[in-house]
Amino acid sequence: MAKFEKSKREIVDVDLEIEKLTKTKKETTKKVVKQTEKKQTPKKKETKNKKKKESKIINFFKEVKHEMSKVQFPGRKEMVKYSLATVIFILFFSILFYVVEIIIAALKAWV
Repeated sequence: MAKFEKSKREIVDVDLEIEKLTKTKKETTKKVVKQTEKKQTPKKKETKNKKKKESKIINFFKEVKHEMSKVQFPGRKEMVKYSLATVIFILFFSILFYVVEIIIAALKAWV
């Protein structure tokens, strides 16, 4: 029963996760087998293509929704910390480039 920390908020049992993954793999293979076993009745190609396109689009948005549920957005404290670090980084390099420019200008005037 190995356990690991999936995120800061939840601890997950590895064995349960592996079991879930194997179940989903088995279900998908069963679906594929069932689909190949079924005989396809001849239909118009236009309706098939249209249905395939619609199902692809619907599937895409379902996957997007699923992936967005996994996203962890930073909290207020983290955003303030990252923003402050960015502003300090920009100020540091702007001052550095300004000093380098003044030194180059002074050397150019001296020569």
